[in-house]
Amino acid sequence: QPFFERVITLIKNNQLLKTKNEIIRKSLHDKDILLKEIHHCVKNNMQFISSLFSLQSRHVKDEQALRILQEGRGRIQSMALLHQKLYQEDNLRGVDMPTYLNQLIVNLQHAYHELKDQVQWRTQIDEVILDIDTAMPIGLITNELLTNSYKYAFGSQKKGFLSVVLKD
Repeated sequence: QPFFERVITLIKNNQLLKTKNEIIRKSLHDKDILLKEIHHCVKNNMQFISSLFSLQSRHVKDEQALRILQEGRGRIQSMALLHQKLYQEDNLRGVDMPTYLNQLIVNLQHAYHELKDQVQWRTQIDEVILDIDTAMPIGLITNELLTNSYKYAFGSQKKGFLSVVLKD
C-alpha cells in the first residue's frame, strides 16, 4: 500500500474510533442517569414504607408491636439512606462510608432524642468507599447494634459512651 493510502486509512479509522468512543461515552452517561433514577425511586419507596410504619404506629396500643414497628422503620430508613447517598453522589459504584455512617448515627440520635444528653459518641471511620452489596449489611448491622445499645446497654443509669469504628 502506498504511504498516502495508509495515512488516509489511519485517518478514517481514527475518525471511526472517535465516533464509537462518543457513542460509548453517551451510552455510559445515560446508564448512570438511569441508575441514579433507580436509586432515587428505591429511596422514595422505602421512605413511603417508613411513613406507613409511622402512621400505623400511631394506632397501635401494644408496646411490643409498637417497638417492632419502630425497629422495622429504623431498618428501612437505614436502607433508604444508603440509596439516597448513591443517587446523590457522582460515584455510583460505591458508598462513602464516613458520610453514610455519620448520617445513620444522626438519624438514630434523633430517634432516641430523649437520651441525647446522656449518650456520648465517638467515631473513627476510615475514608472507605464500598459497593452497595457490602455497605447494606454493614449499615443494617450498625443500625441494629446502635439501636440495641440505646435500648439495653446503659441499664437504669441511661448514661454511656458509644464508639463506631470502621477500618479499611
